[in-house]
Amino acid sequence: MKKVFTVLAVAAFAATNTFATVHQVDNNANSPGVYTTIQAAQDAATAGDTLYIHGSETLYATADIEKQLTIIGEGALPDKNFTWRTSISSLRFKFNSLNTASASGSKVYGC
Repeated sequence: MKKVFTVLAVAAFAATNTFATVHQVDNNANSPGVYTTIQAAQDAATAGDTLYIHGSETLYATADIEKQLTIIGEGALPDKNFTWRTSISSLRFKFNSLNTASASGSKVYGC
């Protein structure tokens, strides 16, 4: 019985993380990014998604993070020699306007 519970718990955890989406943010000209601002990517994301923010010679604007996200910048790969760093004016982690969700549990790497 304990073995069955463990298998079900692992399967449930894997299923909840399987549907996460990666949203790319890049404010460089002719960039491969889908979004040019962190705020636009946050608005399109759902809780559990990842925002990958490309390095840029331009500072990214302030963004309000209102859902649990993983935010990854170029500095997360220190062995790579990127032309630009991921620099963000500021990130504000808060509740959404309806107080029904928050950025609690968000993670930031390499920014």
